Amino acid sequence: MRKGELRFALGEGTGDDTRVTLKLNIEQTFLPFKQTDLREQAEPVGSGGLMMALYHYHRLLTLGEKGFEGEFVHAGSEPFYPYPTDGSTPKSLSSLRVDADVLRTKHGSVVCKWYFARSDQRLLGSETLLTKDEDPCEVYFSDYKPVDGRMLPHRIECRHGEKQYAVLSVTRYILKGTLG
Repeated sequence: MRKGELRFALGEGTGDDTRVTLKLNIEQTFLPFKQTDLREQAEPVGSGGLMMALYHYHRLLTLGEKGFEGEFVHAGSEPFYPYPTDGSTPKSLSSLRVDADVLRTKHGSVVCKWYFARSDQRLLGSETLLTKDEDPCEVYFSDYKPVDGRMLPHRIECRHGEKQYAVLSVTRYILKGTLG
């Protein structure tokens, strides 16, 4: 599991010059509209595409439906299995099950599934799928606190395959752009 301070920044440009920067021990830059190599889209190595996942999460928060020209649809309900936040081993997979409403989005060639708790509509997690043949980057959201009139997660866990990549503790959000 990666440890260290994380800084995620998104420089929205006009057209193709959007730049995503992620610093987790080392700094990496990602150009979502110009990265056609799957290895570059899946950065950082071992995460399955955490930079791409955070980029899409930012679009969801700041642009809503307008941020996903390819698709923005309710995709029914599915069970969702968030891992225990205390790192403990679950007794069984069924003990983790939460019934979730699913939102499916597509921006460029990347498809995301967003899982919302049916009980309170809180975002539980997402899957960012770079290609249909690869495991998605799984992101789990928890520890919600108010930020500028919104409830936002302050614990973000990233998993790829069966492995935990990172647990991120958010200390500050700066969101530019508005829903509307």
